[in-house]
Amino acid sequence: ETIPAVDKIMGPGNIFVATAKKQVFGKVAIDMVAGPSEIGILADDSANAKEIAADLLSQAEHDKRARAMLITNSKSLAEAVSKEIERQLSTLPRQEIARTSIEDRGFIAVMENTAEMFELMNDVAPEHLEVQLENPTQYLGLIKNAGSVFLGRYASEPLGDYVAGPNHVLPTGGTARFASPLGVYDFVKRTQFIQFDRQNLKADLKAITKLARTEGLEDLTRRTDQMRKATINRATKETQIKVALNLDDQSQVAINTGVGFFDHMLELFAKHGRFGLVVEVKGDLNVDAHHTVEDTGIVLGQCFKEALGDKAQIERYGNAFVPMDETLAQVTVDLSGRSYLVFDAELTNPRLGAYETEITEDFFQALAFNAEMNLHARVLYGRNTHHKIEGLFKATARAMRQAVTINPAIQGVNSTKGMI
Repeated sequence: ETIPAVDKIMGPGNIFVATAKKQVFGKVAIDMVAGPSEIGILADDSANAKEIAADLLSQAEHDKRARAMLITNSKSLAEAVSKEIERQLSTLPRQEIARTSIEDRGFIAVMENTAEMFELMNDVAPEHLEVQLENPTQYLGLIKNAGSVFLGRYASEPLGDYVAGPNHVLPTGGTARFASPLGVYDFVKRTQFIQFDRQNLKADLKAITKLARTEGLEDLTRRTDQMRKATINRATKETQIKVALNLDDQSQVAINTGVGFFDHMLELFAKHGRFGLVVEVKGDLNVDAHHTVEDTGIVLGQCFKEALGDKAQIERYGNAFVPMDETLAQVTVDLSGRSYLVFDAELTNPRLGAYETEITEDFFQALAFNAEMNLHARVLYGRNTHHKIEGLFKATARAMRQAVTINPAIQGVNSTKGMI
């Protein structure tokens, strides 16, 4: 209660310190849960048995659970060190602790060659490693796992306890296989940053969705599934409409408005725009087709607006000429965020089946205003009303395809204002 909370606790200590660290780990970071002290010594005939024994006992006297280990390729050195340990133990003030450590936790191993010595010691991964070999630096490449390494006769482990080395907070219990001594990097944290553009997200979209659904995590797919897609339902006393638009996947197209000619126009709109488009409409066709056609334009425009999102990297502008035999239609669009329609087409035939041709302009008005775009549609010349309207729908689709296309060369939105 009197000590302010910290973010990370580091430093050496006994079993009580280690236990306290373990209890707070997860609430704060720690450097490691250090165990009893360890020393491993690699030695050959060039080593001094008295010095080796002293260094082994320097760690054994710390704790009954401490580990002192000698690995050598010299049987005579192993025997000499064993005798020297017994002699030095008899005069050691902490004899009981050191003897228990040596007898219960220590060992001396004699190997066939130097390579086997290092292989075994790397498996042990000691906290402290002394390399008491002739020309010890030539073996640095063989050391894989150790906390702190002491090279040569005059670099004994007690130096590291009190004087030499950057610190003495070292991995124990074999954790040197994957852990490192405390260092400057332990006082630094890293943060990773991820940024994708639409094109790269689209490329990875199927993999993301498949992996998430394999794990049964449906909600994770919703954010990615909504990219460049929109589904909108709209219900009034006159119409009930559902439109699903996909700007990037044209595999699903299903149109049912109850108005045959209008269905045909929306199907070719999807085809020439390369859009996925599902339209379901129940309208008051007992009155006429006006509400059905206009309200479908409203909802389709809203879908374009939602699917485009922030409009990052889209071309924004589109223009298309479409000939239909004697007819030539032109449509130009600007996904500017501003709603405006210019409609210039003389439709001399008042009806095409149940479709009243004058509502063509109302459809494009609804589409333009709800998508928040400029839409200029005109028939340059022609005679057949069917051809004129079909030319306008096809040209609008092709112009929209140009406008919604992602261009990786565009940074942000295609406007000096920074938004559209």
